[in-house]
Amino acid sequence: MRVLRQGGSLTVVVWDKLASNPGLAAEEKLWQQVFGNEVDETPYRLGDKGALENLFKNSGVTGIQITTHEGTALFDSIESWIHTGAKGWTEDDTLSDDQLKHLLKTAEVELTSYRTAKGTVAFPTSAHIVTARR
Repeated sequence: MRVLRQGGSLTVVVWDKLASNPGLAAEEKLWQQVFGNEVDETPYRLGDKGALENLFKNSGVTGIQITTHEGTALFDSIESWIHTGAKGWTEDDTLSDDQLKHLLKTAEVELTSYRTAKGTVAFPTSAHIVTARR
């Protein structure tokens, strides 16, 4: 807020809880199944609206509004969905070609319920948008 001019606005978007994002939860479960990792809830840790509101209030941000927006994630295929997750996050870009192939092969089986009749992928998503004005 200190860098905003008078009348300026602040907007922050965060994922809703993982439980509110079933496709993303299924993807996290897939990673756990294939690589034995713990489910990574890091991108969803601010999904609790009360905790999110407290974070802003404790930082001195006043007059905040939090709205939850629901939408649909769309991908051309399961492969494009998983490739986005595997190569779209900095820490995930460490997968070898063989690991990625194994992940994609498993995803084609485990995530088939998210495939539409046309072969694309669609699932509901939810995110919070926080706004405030100075």
